[in-house]
Amino acid sequence: MGYRIRRAVLTIVSAAYGLAAIPSGSAQLSAASGACSLLDREAVEQALGTLVGEARMGANNGTVTSCSFPIKGGGSISVLFRRNAERAWIVEQKQRMNMGVRYGTFRPVDGLGEQAFVLDMRAAGAALCVFRTDYYLQVSVFKAGDAAAVLPGMEKLVKAALARVRYAPER
Repeated sequence: MGYRIRRAVLTIVSAAYGLAAIPSGSAQLSAASGACSLLDREAVEQALGTLVGEARMGANNGTVTSCSFPIKGGGSISVLFRRNAERAWIVEQKQRMNMGVRYGTFRPVDGLGEQAFVLDMRAAGAALCVFRTDYYLQVSVFKAGDAAAVLPGMEKLVKAALARVRYAPER
C-alpha cells in the first residue's frame, strides 16, 4: 500500500477514535451497543463471499468501539463505531473527507447516511465511512480484494449495521 493510502487510512482511523478529545470519565458502552453487535460472522461471510473467524473486540473507550473479523487466509474486516459524535467532530471529519475527494483519496457514496465516503485503497481494499445524526460508522476491508470487488459487499454490511444501530437501545 502506498504512503498516501496508508496515511489516509491512519488519518481516518485516528480521527474516528479521537482519543485526545474523549474525556477519561466516559461511561462504557454495553456490549449490546458496541461495534461487535452490529454485524455477525454469517452476515460478513455472506456479504463478502469469504470465510471469516469469530469477531474480536478492539477499542471500547465509552465513545468508540471497534471489532474485527480475521479473514481465513489473511486480511480482515473491521467495524468502527463512534456513538454520540459531537456536531463539531462530524463537521471536521466531513471537511477532511471532502478535501480528500478533491485530491482523489475519498469519493462520496449515496444512499448510506447523511453523508458517506469510500476510501479506495486499490488492491489493499477499501474503507466505507458513514455519518448519521450523532454517530459515525466505518467498515473497512483489508487485503481481501481490490476496492471495486469488495465495495458491493461492504455496502451490504453497512446497511445491515445501520439497521442494528437504529434499533440498539441507548445506554
